[in-house]
Amino acid sequence: MDKAFFFIDGSNFYKGIKSEGGSGWDATHIDLMKFCASIIDSADYRIIRIYYYDAPLRQEWDQKRYSYQQQFFQRLRSQNNIELRLGRLQGRYPNIVEKGVDVMLSVDLIRFARNDSFDCGILLTADADYIPAIQLVKDMGKTVCNAYFPNRASFHIRNHADRFLPIDFKMVLQNQLPKLKKPTL
Repeated sequence: MDKAFFFIDGSNFYKGIKSEGGSGWDATHIDLMKFCASIIDSADYRIIRIYYYDAPLRQEWDQKRYSYQQQFFQRLRSQNNIELRLGRLQGRYPNIVEKGVDVMLSVDLIRFARNDSFDCGILLTADADYIPAIQLVKDMGKTVCNAYFPNRASFHIRNHADRFLPIDFKMVLQNQLPKLKKPTL
């Protein structure tokens, strides 16, 4: 059984869920281990670790969104075998850009491949900026898969990854954290 690591571009995944008709609630109340396990064949792969990359909002920008995001980060930290890796946001709110996240994910992908920590790295993103890292890891003899919503996936990543693993919004809904209920309004 091959060892698998997931590398999730958090803001890209969040936007993908919203573009598929989901809400912020759906994106931030997901059981990531169950969700990732639903993407791969458990007979072939054993998930060792999930890395989730994002950038925290500043409290002074938007107190409510900051609070929700911090609660989400705490839920991620409470889930086993999930590592939250944070970059930063830069600019004047609301015109902000993420910094350091793509580089951090790429470095981790390469470092863990070089250390032989995984056999298969699975990137959950539609960001084609990862292609050089994907190619380098493949050159090291590792398998690299791309998981994403088919209608929103990057054509370029699909052509560079060893396999494309389609996900859909139903999988997101089926893998919500059980103890949390969506509030009725």
